[in-house]
Amino acid sequence: MVRINTAKWRGALIRATIVVLVFALLLEVTFMYINIQVSNNLSLPGSAYVQLNKSDAYALIIESLPNVKYRVDVTLQVIRGSALVILDNGSRVVITASTTPPPPMIRLTLTRGLRYIGPFPQCSGYYTWLNLNGSLVNPGSFILGNATPKVIAVPLTVFLSRPINATLVNLGPLSTSTLSNATYIVNVLNVVSCDDTISLTPALIVVGLSNGTIVGLSWGYRVVEV
Repeated sequence: MVRINTAKWRGALIRATIVVLVFALLLEVTFMYINIQVSNNLSLPGSAYVQLNKSDAYALIIESLPNVKYRVDVTLQVIRGSALVILDNGSRVVITASTTPPPPMIRLTLTRGLRYIGPFPQCSGYYTWLNLNGSLVNPGSFILGNATPKVIAVPLTVFLSRPINATLVNLGPLSTSTLSNATYIVNVLNVVSCDDTISLTPALIVVGLSNGTIVGLSWGYRVVEV
C-alpha cells in the first residue's frame, strides 16, 4: 500500500503555483514596459527635396516592429515639372507643377500594423532590392546573363524605443513596363524581413515624368496602438 505524504505534495504544489505566478507577473511587467516604450514614442518629422529625371523613382519606406499599429502622414508637393505618385494601394495620381503658388500637393495618411505573436527581433543590417534594367526584384531572384543590377538597400534600424522608422529610398530609373503595373511595384516593396518580424511597407512611390522635376516631401509618424 502506497502512502501519500499529503503535506509534501501540498508544499510542492504551492511552490509550483508561486513559480507560475511570478513568471506571469514578470511577463506582464515586460509587456507593460514594451507598451510604455512604444506608446510614448513619437517620431521627429522628416522632409526632403528630390530632383527627378524622367522615370527616376523614389519610395518612402516605412519599417515597423511587430504588434505596433502606426500612423504615417505624408505631404508631397510638385514644385517643378510633373510626377506620377503611386499610393500604397496601387492607385496612381499625376501631379503637375503650377505656375502660380502654392504648388500642387497631395496629402495622405497610412495606418497599418503587423500582427505577430513572438519575440521581438534582434536584427541589424540591411534589406535589399535589385533594380534590373528598370525592373524591381527581391533579393535571391534568378538573374540571367552578365547583368549588373543596382542594389537598393534599406537599413533595419527599429528597436523598442524606436518601433517605426521612415526612409526615403532612391529606386533608380524604372522601365515603362514596370511603371505600367503599379500593383507589382507596391507588392515588391511590401515585404516582411528578419524571420517574419520586421515589416517594410511603401507609403508612396514618386516617379518623374519629365526631366528636372523637383518634388518636396514631408512626413511624420507615430504609434497609435500596441
